[in-house]
Amino acid sequence: MFNLTFSIFYHIIYLIACLPTRVWYFISDFVFLILFYGIKYRKKVAYDNLKRCFPEKEEAELQRILKATFRHLSDVFVEFFREIGISEKELKERMTVMNPEVFRQIEAKGKGVLFLASHYGNFEWMTTRTVTATDMFCYGIYAPLKNRYLETLALKTRKRWGGDLLPARNAIKNSLAKLDERTIIGFVCDQTPSRREVLYFTDFMGQVTAVHDRFAHLALMKGADVYFVKVNKIKRGYYTMELIPLPVRDYLPYSPESACRFTDLYIRLLEDNIRECPEYWLWTHRRWKHNPEEKDILSESLRKKAT
Repeated sequence: MFNLTFSIFYHIIYLIACLPTRVWYFISDFVFLILFYGIKYRKKVAYDNLKRCFPEKEEAELQRILKATFRHLSDVFVEFFREIGISEKELKERMTVMNPEVFRQIEAKGKGVLFLASHYGNFEWMTTRTVTATDMFCYGIYAPLKNRYLETLALKTRKRWGGDLLPARNAIKNSLAKLDERTIIGFVCDQTPSRREVLYFTDFMGQVTAVHDRFAHLALMKGADVYFVKVNKIKRGYYTMELIPLPVRDYLPYSPESACRFTDLYIRLLEDNIRECPEYWLWTHRRWKHNPEEKDILSESLRKKAT
């Protein structure tokens, strides 16, 4: 029964996705009114996050960023569905790779590399644009969605362009062998890690923050090349992505301590990206819900503050 109902659901979405892009942004305006003024979807969460990260900003500026955040969130929501029917030509126009020569350099080496991304700008289009920018096979680390229809739709959409997905739960195990191949493995690293494990805490946006560090252990264990994917929103519906090489060799040989320092390098780049235009980050995420426990690991900067 699910296969039948999903097929109907998918074809309806596909027909809508093929409408002109201007129609989609009319839909986005409507979605914004519902999210921001109607159901007020995680509006308090987003405001509280902004307030704690930008204590120096006036209330009027916080409200401006909050409203712009929800306008952007609405755009990303409809752009996710728009991707189902978008052409490769239009996608390349709307997500411009600023330094495509880096892809050629990666291809010439013929080794597995890691891309570190975040929920900034349009992270879905960024993932797809990566696949279309190279002839290397691309994997994305992902966490399954709870809604079965949206989960199946997301998988189908992401695989439309080629590439594949690896479950986040076994990310390191699944990625180790893949890095011996001619592959790109993408991590979206700015989510809150699960409390099931020992957590690494560092200073992020002025907050004591639990962060994912598995990518750092993987990168240094393999000595793989790593790139930070910096995304910017130029105007509505148009983005850029830039590949910034990270100095992995400066953090070798691998040790738990060097992995912590490499994690902090990613966090600093992410924070700089967010502070440029904070409204394009996913502030509706419950980012600060863990506090350090005795078993956890603190960054050097936090240990210094504690003393």
